[in-house]
Amino acid sequence: MALVERDRSLAFLTEMLATVAVGGRGAMAVIGGTVGSGKTELLHAVADRAGEHGARVLSAAGIRAERAVPLGVLAQLLLGPDLPAAGAERVARLLDEAAAQVGPVTGGPDAAAMPTRIMHGVCGFLGELACQGPLLILVDDVHWSDDASLQCLLYLARRLRAARVLLVFAESEHALRANPLFRTELLRESRCAWVHTAPLSVAGVARLVGTDPGSRAAAELHGWTGGNPLLVRALLADRGELPARTRPVPGRADRPTGHQDRPREHECAPGADRVVVRGAFGQAVLSCLHRGEPLMGAVARAAAVLDRPASAVLLGRLIGADRQAAARALRELEDTGLFHEGWFRHPGAARAVLEDLGPEERADLHRRAAELVYHEGATATEVARQLLAAGRAEPDWAVPTLCEAAEAARLDSDLDLTIRCLELAGKACGDEAVRARIAMALAEAEWRLNPTAGARHLPRLLSALENGHLPTRYARTLIRKLLWHGRLGAAAEVLFLVDGRPGPEPLARRQATRLWMRTVHPGPADQAPAAAGPADRAVLGPADQGAAVLMTVLSRGGDDHTAADADRVLRETDLDEATFDSLEAALLALVYGDRVPSAARFGARLADLAAVRRSPSWQARLAAVQAEAALRQGDTLGAERHARFALTRLAPRAWGVAVGAPLATLVLALVATGRLEEAAEQLNQPAPDAFFETRFGLLFQYARGQYQLACGRPSAALEDFRACGRQMRAWDIDLPALVPWRGAAALAHLRLNGQQVARKLMADQLARPGAGGARTHGVSMRQLAAASGVRDRPDLLRKAVKSLQAAGDRLELAHALAELSRAHQALGEASRARAMGHHALELAAECHAEPLARTLLRWHTDAAPEQGGGGPRAAVAPAEAAARAESAATAESAGVVRPGRPAPGDTSVLSEAERRVAELASMGYMNREVAKSLHVTVSTVEQHLTRVYRKLNISGRNDLSTYLGLRSTDSALAGT
Repeated sequence: MALVERDRSLAFLTEMLATVAVGGRGAMAVIGGTVGSGKTELLHAVADRAGEHGARVLSAAGIRAERAVPLGVLAQLLLGPDLPAAGAERVARLLDEAAAQVGPVTGGPDAAAMPTRIMHGVCGFLGELACQGPLLILVDDVHWSDDASLQCLLYLARRLRAARVLLVFAESEHALRANPLFRTELLRESRCAWVHTAPLSVAGVARLVGTDPGSRAAAELHGWTGGNPLLVRALLADRGELPARTRPVPGRADRPTGHQDRPREHECAPGADRVVVRGAFGQAVLSCLHRGEPLMGAVARAAAVLDRPASAVLLGRLIGADRQAAARALRELEDTGLFHEGWFRHPGAARAVLEDLGPEERADLHRRAAELVYHEGATATEVARQLLAAGRAEPDWAVPTLCEAAEAARLDSDLDLTIRCLELAGKACGDEAVRARIAMALAEAEWRLNPTAGARHLPRLLSALENGHLPTRYARTLIRKLLWHGRLGAAAEVLFLVDGRPGPEPLARRQATRLWMRTVHPGPADQAPAAAGPADRAVLGPADQGAAVLMTVLSRGGDDHTAADADRVLRETDLDEATFDSLEAALLALVYGDRVPSAARFGARLADLAAVRRSPSWQARLAAVQAEAALRQGDTLGAERHARFALTRLAPRAWGVAVGAPLATLVLALVATGRLEEAAEQLNQPAPDAFFETRFGLLFQYARGQYQLACGRPSAALEDFRACGRQMRAWDIDLPALVPWRGAAALAHLRLNGQQVARKLMADQLARPGAGGARTHGVSMRQLAAASGVRDRPDLLRKAVKSLQAAGDRLELAHALAELSRAHQALGEASRARAMGHHALELAAECHAEPLARTLLRWHTDAAPEQGGGGPRAAVAPAEAAARAESAATAESAGVVRPGRPAPGDTSVLSEAERRVAELASMGYMNREVAKSLHVTVSTVEQHLTRVYRKLNISGRNDLSTYLGLRSTDSALAGT
């Protein structure tokens, strides 16, 4: 490999070799530099030039592990295969004799340790070789040579002044203390030259990489390695694994995410702690440490264990060295290019050092580090990380520190660290009461990730509560977890236990527990003995306010007061474990109180917060509420998306009995869009046995009934709707805005020719609390119209349309308009039927309600021949056209725009026939379907579309809806 920024050094050494070869006088050179700085490569380059000057090369290398082997380096030099056989035999005998006399010597060169006769014989042999031609003797890592070899080399250096011999030694500047006498003797020699191998500059790194000196790659590599050629080449070898999102570190590797000492702006960008380094770089790092002083490696290991920059004092204490020695090792690490400002330049270097430690050594270092940083006053989080790495928490201060760190991690939404701290604290804790509270905190943390995982603690927590080790203030949390998994009997027992146990538990807290139970699982709450006195809303905390509002809505219906209360809870309450249930309940209070737009707005904000807090269970539960809100606004695709996200973010099994909420919404969305087979698959999902004894079971039964009705099985649907009614009446939460079971049952009865029963059911529904809400009233009026006489329907349906417009439910509005169109058609009012059908079809397409759209097309196609042709898109009579134009102008002057549609575009360039074709095509109907609906040929449709595209200057069907000016529903109603 070509040398970089070593040209002058190589030229200098080559010139020395030429001078020795020609002038006949010996010389010496010492190449000094840090580990990995390219000393060995420079030696090899000099050896390659030896042939040009007719020089024989003898080479050897010192090895730290072989320092105790006498004459090991000298044997490498003198027993090579290229030496004359006779001389080699003589030298071998000399070395054997010397080895027998010297033995292992490691205390430094000693004149008495090596017989002079032996050294003289070796020197004579080398002199004979020099007489035959120039001799180049190279010794790499001379600082790790054995003492006997060093003594011989010094002897040779002093006595070969007149011989054509060039001695070149390579040594590490950080290992000079290994042989101080050897270096001192060399310094006395006037013929000794010193060559320094400095770290590469950025330009040198660029040259090594083969890129421009100003390139980002060169700056990055220099930042990661400090210009150490060994490290640079190793990173190049691992280039395929370098992170795409990292930035160069001007001297420091980023510390792991979440560390108390955040990286400064000039350090690694996010993601640097996840750098994956293949073996080349890791091996290069370890090579630098193994070839350096032992203390340098010890300090590097200590720094890697501490996981942050540390003082020389702290590092020295951790490894049992004094401050001066540790400081010297830190300087050596920085000179080598591994460290900068007391920390690893590259995160992969720290990782390689840690992985090179044995399990026991690493655990012991972490244990000692925990002890040191604790007594230095480090944060609980830093101490806890060391205890976790050690796998033990033995000191008295360990458990409280772990609990403090767990709380800090919880507030920072680092649930993984929270759980690990609590698990270790629980194992180390010997106090039953403290251990029970730790188990509760652990269950809470795991619950945020996966309720199924958190359930494993329930038996131990129940036992702790019964034995008095767990305070009764934790009972509500425990009850919620039991109910989530359908353990209704166990939840009731806990409620009995708490009510029957004397103690300081406030009455309001017990009342709040029962209040929350009634909003979700009314059965167990009703079975438990009532706490004395009614729940006082004024004394309820933030964790209970939402449940109080929801219970009011479920029992009495929603109004402006409950909406204001729910808004206040959602605005003033922070999101955390203690308040999440309250916030979720407040959202549901808005949904079931017919304030769906507000619920959707608050739900989106909370979902963003839950994502930031990294809580999958919160995200899933909020997505379920968002799905329900989206469905009640007619957004079937949005409802499906949110419901599927909820069931993906949290597996159905982890949902417990609450799985009914997202499942019900998903089934209703699939039924509305005509995907009955997919809906059937969702209905077959397994659920806990206690599922139907909860509010979630009501939602699921209602959705299943709607599926049965869509499949043409009204009797089966009726059974589901009646079951909903029985439960809701028994639990005293018979609210149409929650589950309008009466209206759905009325529609089932109508299919079974039960008009009188249907009318009775609708009258009862309209008399229920909360029936006056815009959406509930609109749905109820539509259902009442279906059970009424033909002449009464238009008036009832117009009221339904008005309410549903105010509520913003486009799907229910489409159904109401469709039925209004049908009513006008039954009364022979063809123009009004077409106008209503027109807008119902538009809304059905927006909501992707294919079954409704197909029904509309079928109705008007069948009715067209009887009414003289035309269908919903037939030509409009002049009088009707004038009326529609007048109503459109009235709507425009009032600023009425139908929800969810863009402002009308300019389509004045289109003929009426082109406009009718374009509107149907923009809603997704194929040319054949458009032709059938308008009673024209397919060819005519194609011709119309061609002219439409040209006039509007658009490319095809996908752009049609952007340009069509569609009138508002209010305009159409005005025209009727």
